[in-house]
Amino acid sequence: VHVNFHGCQQNKATIGDQYVSHTGLNEWAETNNIIVVYPQATANDLAENPKACFDWWGYTNSAYATKSGPQMKVIDAIVKYVMAHGDLPPVGSLAKQ
Repeated sequence: VHVNFHGCQQNKATIGDQYVSHTGLNEWAETNNIIVVYPQATANDLAENPKACFDWWGYTNSAYATKSGPQMKVIDAIVKYVMAHGDLPPVGSLAKQ
């Protein structure tokens, strides 16, 4: 399993499938039997994240860069699900992790 974080303003809502289609990761993963997970950050002015960045400065909370940070908890749950089931969890099913 490879988790690939998009950059600011590179989420699907902003640029569609361009990021996923042009990174080259899908072809690499296919030839190496690897699942690539592309989590999505969303823009939110109230959360001080208007450009849909993943939290690298603490807008979610002070634990943002640790295993207990909100985004990292969700990523951890996704990876555990993929490892156990061999595919992605249903959309939104891990949001409350």
